[in-house]
Amino acid sequence: MSADHGHSHGHSHAGDGGHGHAHARSLADPPDRVEADPANQSLNDALRLSFIALKLIMVGVLLLFCFSGWFKVNTGEVAVVLRLGEVVGLPGQDVYKPGAHFALPEPIDEVVVLPVTDQQCLLNKEFWFDVQKTDEGKTLDQMPVRALEVGRDGTLVTSDQNLMHLKATVIYCIDEEQAVAFVRNIQGTQKVKPVEAADTLVRRAAERALVRLAATTSAQKLLSEKPDSDRVTRLVQENLNAMTPGLKVRQVLITQLTPPLAVRAEFDAVASAESERASAISGAQKEETEIMTGAAGQGYPQLLELIQAYEKARRLNDGAAAADLDKRIQTLLESEAIGGKARKLLGEAEAYKREVVQRVAAEAAQFKTLLSQNQQNPRIFRDRKLQDVRQEVLAASKETFYVPQGLSEFILLLGTDPDLQRKREDARYKGVK
Repeated sequence: MSADHGHSHGHSHAGDGGHGHAHARSLADPPDRVEADPANQSLNDALRLSFIALKLIMVGVLLLFCFSGWFKVNTGEVAVVLRLGEVVGLPGQDVYKPGAHFALPEPIDEVVVLPVTDQQCLLNKEFWFDVQKTDEGKTLDQMPVRALEVGRDGTLVTSDQNLMHLKATVIYCIDEEQAVAFVRNIQGTQKVKPVEAADTLVRRAAERALVRLAATTSAQKLLSEKPDSDRVTRLVQENLNAMTPGLKVRQVLITQLTPPLAVRAEFDAVASAESERASAISGAQKEETEIMTGAAGQGYPQLLELIQAYEKARRLNDGAAAADLDKRIQTLLESEAIGGKARKLLGEAEAYKREVVQRVAAEAAQFKTLLSQNQQNPRIFRDRKLQDVRQEVLAASKETFYVPQGLSEFILLLGTDPDLQRKREDARYKGVK
């Protein structure tokens, strides 16, 4: 056994050409020339295919990573891109309009899309009483009356220390021109979408504005005149401007307003009485306008003001002011601004004035003529006038009685004949005219 071992070892190292030479050549040859084991060949093929697939996957992931930065801004929206927290783009070019745009994928870039169309913020619970599910859909008259509970029912306190329930709707939008400022302001609010942040800010601003409105207005005025929508809108906008830029309030609508249900009937009674009072005042003012317009036309307010000022000046014994006001009143009365009965009376007075002036002028002319005749021949003038007067008197008093023939006795009733009397009156009336 020892000899066999020695032979084997010796044989292994003794020959330079046989087995020993073949072994050295196989180590020096390239791997592809070696007759590989089928199992190793399969393993090599599998590894080669795996490396190729991995390369393709990496290229695909790289392409997907690059192209995932494309985003689309729809109509009615704008976008702001934040790169590591900073706004991308120069001022005026940092707001992306509707269309396709590119940004680096997250987390490098963050695309903040903002709607710029009108949004609604509903305040239906903040200042309204709690409504049970069984009472939903009922009118105020159908609601059960119960005591208010702090923490459950919302109310507003008015300036006269009454309580009031209110629902409101705020219509607002994100201002496209200040979109960057808005995004910067809410940037620290993580996990909150811009639309949600805007709704929260508008809600808080509206709550403060409505509280202020109620605190400066009485309950009866709120119910009778209704809140001024423009004023509430202005208050909400002021509050928003103090919180953040970029939000614009379009309008604030008070959709429902009521006192607590327990006292609603009493408020309605007061409102009804106020309505009747306002109606009576309105009717009286309308009647006053009709009377004054009928008396002096459309210029009556100015005329009434001047007359009142004139009376005040007279009471204060201010003669200069009274004289000046009197002239102004006369000027106004002669203008076209005065109409109605005053214009009619002024017209009649003017016509009477002209008639009197004409009659006096005619009488003066006749007197001058008679004076001239009297101066020329006083005796003839006097005799002629006496004759005219005598004829006029006798003609007016002459009355004829007819007596039948053959009567030996008759009685005269010396009364005035009615027909003759009427004729005399007619003649006298015509003479006056």
